[in-house]
Amino acid sequence: MRTLQTKSVLQRIAQTITVAGVIFVLLLGAGVCAFKYGTAGLPYIFLSAMVIFLCACGAWFSKYLGRWRFVVIGALALFSRMIMLAVWNLPPQNDFLTTYEIALQLSVSPMSQWRDVMAGIGQLYRDYWGVHMPFILCESGILKLFGGHYAAIQIVFAVFSAGSCVLAAMLGEKVFGRRAGFLAGLLLIFQPTALFFTSVLSNQHMAVFFCLLGLYFAVSKPLKSGLANAALVGGTLACSQLARPEMYVTLIAVACYEIYEVLTLWKQNHTERIALIKTAAIRIVGIFFIFFAILLLCNAVLKGTGMIRGSMLEGNFSYKLAVGLNAESQGEWNASDAEACNNAEELNRRIRERIQRPGDVVALVIRKEGALLGSYDYGWCTDGKQGYTAERFFPFMSEAYMLLILLCAVAVCICGFRNGRKEQMLLQLFLFGFFLIFALIEVQNRYNYLFLPVLCILAGGMFAAFYKKFSDKNAITDRVVENNKKKV
Repeated sequence: MRTLQTKSVLQRIAQTITVAGVIFVLLLGAGVCAFKYGTAGLPYIFLSAMVIFLCACGAWFSKYLGRWRFVVIGALALFSRMIMLAVWNLPPQNDFLTTYEIALQLSVSPMSQWRDVMAGIGQLYRDYWGVHMPFILCESGILKLFGGHYAAIQIVFAVFSAGSCVLAAMLGEKVFGRRAGFLAGLLLIFQPTALFFTSVLSNQHMAVFFCLLGLYFAVSKPLKSGLANAALVGGTLACSQLARPEMYVTLIAVACYEIYEVLTLWKQNHTERIALIKTAAIRIVGIFFIFFAILLLCNAVLKGTGMIRGSMLEGNFSYKLAVGLNAESQGEWNASDAEACNNAEELNRRIRERIQRPGDVVALVIRKEGALLGSYDYGWCTDGKQGYTAERFFPFMSEAYMLLILLCAVAVCICGFRNGRKEQMLLQLFLFGFFLIFALIEVQNRYNYLFLPVLCILAGGMFAAFYKKFSDKNAITDRVVENNKKKV
């Protein structure tokens, strides 16, 4: 992995804007985490520090695992999530219950009756939220194959969650090295929010897995053909989009990374600039083509069969923007905007009204970003539960753990200004893009679930320098001992 030694002006500008924005928002989130529970959170910060320290020590010995290191990460992740399903199993609630009930009805009905199901219990998703139809069909397929209880879906989603830990380790290894990658996987395995979220029937389990897979392909480029690599990236990101419609930002981040890669080689390859630009353009066009081809094909099939009436490519952006600009609700869901969800004229009026005072909008954006990056005690993780674990341990531990992860991520971003690897820029572009879009649209604390693996990867990167330093010291010591033996 190449460390950037010489940088073009455009490259420096792009890096400065992106990294400064990421650091600013991460510090906002860290501030919220630090002060959310005050001094009562100090014991949990100490406990989190011990967990992270033990993970860092475990990652040091990953060299002895060889090719089995990713198997170990996967096994640990799956085991921990199966344990959570056994001891902290939450029945589906609210939207998750609705999608499960639709999927269950589809799984027990012949295909000829699917239109009737969607005209009844699934009418809202058929008429207005068709973007979630692929996820509902996926749940239906799981129920059809493994039985009609939601436990089957939970187990499949636990496998995807464990797979995300493996991909975090693989991506971290590509960016920061073997030990730092292994540490990223461990940090995600024991991340409290991810553990307690295991039984929730959220589309985020699948979406995060395919998103990480797409980012991994974008960095590793495992195939010789540029178009083949583009197909891998576009295809996996499309799968993530079908599971949960939030991959447009990731798509743009990958395209920006391709351009950034050209900038990193701009000075070293004066005679090959045209070839570099051509290669990057082909990859970008290929990624976008495969991504939208898959979405358009699925959209055509679902509309043709009467499963949806609108378009999967439409996500009711006006509604999300109106909610995101609502200062009274702090940019979160509220009943007033929800009632106007399908009234485009009213939504546009509210948007125009809410941007009249730019100062208030800026203040709202800062509060939203801080809340988004500083809230990991999801209510979904404890819904209906009482006692110490639900009311004390989980909320305090999740905030304390992520406070340390965020601070480590900030440290590695700051160090990246001088000697960061170019692959690190993809992760920063990814975060920067989402921070920009969430500055405008609706936020909920669980919307940061997609960031957890990336933050753990960056946190693992902070230890890469320490691992290298101690490895170099050990190597020097071994050589000295060997030379002394030869002298004797």
